[in-house]
Amino acid sequence: MAALARKVSKGLLFIGLFLVVARYLYAPLSFIPAWNQHYVFAVGEFLGFHDIDFFEVLVGITVSLILTTAIFIALPKIYLLCAKKYRDAGTP
Repeated sequence: MAALARKVSKGLLFIGLFLVVARYLYAPLSFIPAWNQHYVFAVGEFLGFHDIDFFEVLVGITVSLILTTAIFIALPKIYLLCAKKYRDAGTP
């Protein structure tokens, strides 16, 4: 039962991290400067995407998933590093 609760909490943590990253990382194409939009259109056409909005959403989700995975992997390591630092600071 504890293993199931651990898996569910990890899943909820990943989903929450993804929603936060997607909310604050994703910028629609209308917010990109005009000189930079040309590159987005060129790359989209090169990869065969004729609907730039679909390409934009696909890239946004992919980048959000990669960043969420990196954060999800780094969180336990950072926690252990900080816990060790404070545990060592408390002992004389």
